[in-house]
Amino acid sequence: MKSHFLGLFFFLAVSVFAHEEDPPYKKKTATPEQTLARLQLADGLRAELVAAEPMLRHPVCFWVDPTGKIYVCESDRQNRGVVDNRQYSFWVDDDLAARTVEDRAAFYKKHLGKSLAEFTKYDDRIRLLIDTDDDLRMDQSSIFADGFNGLVQGAGAGVLAIGEDVYYTCIPDLWKLGDTDGDGKADVRESLHTGYGVHVAFRGHDMHGLTMGPDGRLYFSIGDRGYNVRTDDNHLENPDSGAVLRCWPDGSGLEEVVTGLRNPQELVFDELGNLFTCDNNSDYGDISRWTFLAPGGDGGWRFAYQYKMKTGPWLRERMWLTYSDKAPASQLPVIANIADGPAGLTVFPGTAMGEQFRGKFFVSDFRGDPARSGVRSFRVRPQGAFFTASDLEKPVWGGLTTDVDFGPDGAMYVSDWVESWDGAGAGRIYRIFDPTMADDPVVRQTASLLKSGFSDVSEARLSELLAHADRRVRQGAQFELADRGSQKTLIGVLRSDAVLLPRLHALWGLGQMARSKPEMDQLQSIFREALSDREPEIRGRAAELAGELRLPFRTRLEQALADESPRVRYFAALALGQLGTDASIESVVQMLEDNNDTDPVLRHAGVMALTKIGSRDSKLLLGHNDHPSAAVRLAVLLALRRLKDPLVAVFLDDPQQPLPVEAARAIYDVPIREAWPILAKEIANASRSELILRRALVANYRLGTQQHADAVARFAADPSASEDLRLEAIGLLSSWTLPEQRDPFLGYWWPLEPRDPEMAATAVRKNLAGLLAASPAVRTVALDLAAHLGIQEAAEGLLGVFRNPEAGADRRGQALRALAGLQSNQLESLVDAGLTDPEPAVRIVARELLADRDPKAAVVAVAAAIEEGSTLEQQTAIDLLAKLPGSAQREALLEQGIERLLNGTLEEQLQLEVIEAVELVGSAQLQEKVTEFHNQLPAGNTIRTYRETLRGGNADRGRQLFFYRNELACVRCHKVEGQGGAVGPELSRVGAEKTRHYLLTSLLAPSADVDPRFAAWELETDEGQIVTGLKIADGDAIKLLQADGRTLSVPREQIESLRMIRQSAMPSDLAGKLTRRELRDLVAFLASLGKPDS
Repeated sequence: MKSHFLGLFFFLAVSVFAHEEDPPYKKKTATPEQTLARLQLADGLRAELVAAEPMLRHPVCFWVDPTGKIYVCESDRQNRGVVDNRQYSFWVDDDLAARTVEDRAAFYKKHLGKSLAEFTKYDDRIRLLIDTDDDLRMDQSSIFADGFNGLVQGAGAGVLAIGEDVYYTCIPDLWKLGDTDGDGKADVRESLHTGYGVHVAFRGHDMHGLTMGPDGRLYFSIGDRGYNVRTDDNHLENPDSGAVLRCWPDGSGLEEVVTGLRNPQELVFDELGNLFTCDNNSDYGDISRWTFLAPGGDGGWRFAYQYKMKTGPWLRERMWLTYSDKAPASQLPVIANIADGPAGLTVFPGTAMGEQFRGKFFVSDFRGDPARSGVRSFRVRPQGAFFTASDLEKPVWGGLTTDVDFGPDGAMYVSDWVESWDGAGAGRIYRIFDPTMADDPVVRQTASLLKSGFSDVSEARLSELLAHADRRVRQGAQFELADRGSQKTLIGVLRSDAVLLPRLHALWGLGQMARSKPEMDQLQSIFREALSDREPEIRGRAAELAGELRLPFRTRLEQALADESPRVRYFAALALGQLGTDASIESVVQMLEDNNDTDPVLRHAGVMALTKIGSRDSKLLLGHNDHPSAAVRLAVLLALRRLKDPLVAVFLDDPQQPLPVEAARAIYDVPIREAWPILAKEIANASRSELILRRALVANYRLGTQQHADAVARFAADPSASEDLRLEAIGLLSSWTLPEQRDPFLGYWWPLEPRDPEMAATAVRKNLAGLLAASPAVRTVALDLAAHLGIQEAAEGLLGVFRNPEAGADRRGQALRALAGLQSNQLESLVDAGLTDPEPAVRIVARELLADRDPKAAVVAVAAAIEEGSTLEQQTAIDLLAKLPGSAQREALLEQGIERLLNGTLEEQLQLEVIEAVELVGSAQLQEKVTEFHNQLPAGNTIRTYRETLRGGNADRGRQLFFYRNELACVRCHKVEGQGGAVGPELSRVGAEKTRHYLLTSLLAPSADVDPRFAAWELETDEGQIVTGLKIADGDAIKLLQADGRTLSVPREQIESLRMIRQSAMPSDLAGKLTRRELRDLVAFLASLGKPDS
């Protein structure tokens, strides 16, 4: 890759900037010249700056219209009204419970109080950029529409200009805007529908993806904020996942295309009309998913999964990986795992940037750090009715790209957020082009055609343009012919001997006409004729139209199920589903049997057909529940799942995997509550798949009768069950009386009423013998539960654990605590024995119990532990000391601790405990000495008030924070021991390579001390070439590892300048998301990485 640029320039913005002020949070950033120069481009490409602040700021996305105008969605509300549950964890339960946008507004008001006004302080807007002198640089900027700052409004994240209409997605509305007087400002605003954005979710999970399909419909997407939308003719309610939807340009005909997505930011059609997206990852080390959006598909994600990442199905069942026979059969198959932060998305239009990019898709990968962000490209090739992806490259890298699109001039346009996650008041748009294509006649012709439009073009010329090299021209000609009702011309092209693409556009145009004028009977014969076309794609798309228009072609479509082309079979199956004729079921079943699950997209089409056919009477499907083909039985199962039919439970007994697993998934996950009692019985057989047993356990938990408590306890006592599942069963029993309001497996807000405490106690009592005979891990937690439930019969077992030195210190301590809960008559002697036990963990528990019984004696025990105990004993003793009643001895011990803190003789591992003890006691005099301790470091020192967190943490607790704390999302960017994202540097050896001081500083102020090995370096040669990359060698030559994996070596004598780019992409507010103890634990975990004894 090379870094080139042309025409760096300075300009003065006109229009609104005579009076518009910079936002108060504007920061100093790299200049436009610097960010442009840092871009690494594929060979042969160059870049120009098209626009920069003050002409625009915070560009979430943009649209280049056919005349070259650029509509920019700007967002000033990132983390300033458009927020993230990771920063507002206190309302997550309310968010999970929300079913409407009104519910969200209500909990905002409930929780925010006076800060509610901050949510409407800034706004989002559409910026209009115009090139008035045709030099391909924007020189006029104005606000087209603003004021999108309502309490429940999200980020404006989608814009599309079609003719005189400008469509804009901004939760909770899909807007159609218009400028009737031509002054560059929208004076018409119409909400086509509202109700999008039920949840807060994570930032960026908004409405976006506006694009016009080849069928003339408007397509758009929403992240897993969900929706509950009512229109005049429909009610779409899906508050639990993201989706792709479509409607006609006037907003009518709203319908779902695909659900079950997490955050499909953009959508793109290829030249054959196939719709794709790159759905965002979960921020837990998985990789985003490139997916074919087959109508009716379910991507598998649910909003609630975000809050059960450790124990829920998404990661545990590896639902995000590329398609294999291990993937859940109910979800859309993943073509490829591509990118970490997919944002903008487009495809090569046919005339742009040279042949090397023909057929390529482009996705902007926003990863928070410019050096690690940019535009990826790849190709998609058919594999039956499914697809594969290949040729992954990085044609544009080194910028914080939010969107990518092609302009009418044939160049690629890329928007740059410039810096940080929240925005710094900056924004740029670059033009990426191949200078050798500048005078290409087809490129120039394309620009001219797009700019002038098609309304004045003759019908004969429009017919010719259906074969144009650029898809935008082909689609423009198609739409114009359809609008004119040029049936004869379109039929002529369809029947011609032309190549595929003009004929395909002709068919699409005829489809547009048929939808708008369904009484046009002549088209029926044309579509029937097309079903026998020489081209499989024409046959397939004709089948699609036959289904959508409900044409009486059942017999012909059934024949198409045996077509040699998988694409034709796919469209025919979908069409038969739309016709929904009972008689077609045998033909669909035969197609599924022939496919034998080899093509997942064909299976999906067959399932959709069975679902529609069975929607009136599911018994039609059950006639095939014993079909000899497992592929057919699986399709029937999946259709029953879609119908939410409890008859799906018959497949729990199917002899062929994965059918019983898929049945369990259907029953619990959908959910099909009527079948929960049947699923619950599956725990009687502990040899079943864990995927079934886990769902059976939680089904019993939710059903919640004594019978079900007994079943869970019996499973926990079953020696043939796995230890992990037995522990999960005991965990369910421990919350049986006061059930979790979030489902313990899926995370849904499914609240349950409190239950009779005796229910769980009875169940445990019945199975106590089996629990006591279990492995040590199971036995310990079972005894602890029994004691909690007041089961006196557990006392003997607990005594046995406590008195057994082989049981392990932690388990013995838990047993002692449980005996206290049972109010054992031997407790006093047991505590005395615990105080002198050789194990620190036991002594800690004994001291805590002593404090409850005899606080004065506890002070003495605490003093001894502080003087002679292990580090953990000392820490817990100081904590205990602060909780004891005030006494002269307690105050003396605290004063002694503070004095040792000040004179440097207190062990670093105890500093935090002493400081927090002083804070808890509330002594102003001692608190002044804590301030004195902090002031030992100079003002401005990053760790000044956090130095007590350097040592003494618990690495195991830190590991849990790193991998599973939503608010931190560490694992989104960093890989540790093979798990995590690749946005930031791998940290598997960071503890062996960096000091604790460095680690703490990096957490508190990520940009304060960037490790040169982890930072991007910018090198300028004596010839003016600028490249960026990681510096991997420093000697007579500097070696940089570039974004595409290639190494560039530059002799020192040829280097004009070399500098490290010090801005870190890590969030700078981690200290506000962690307690000091959590911060200390995280430091301990990071410090342990890469050390052999850790």
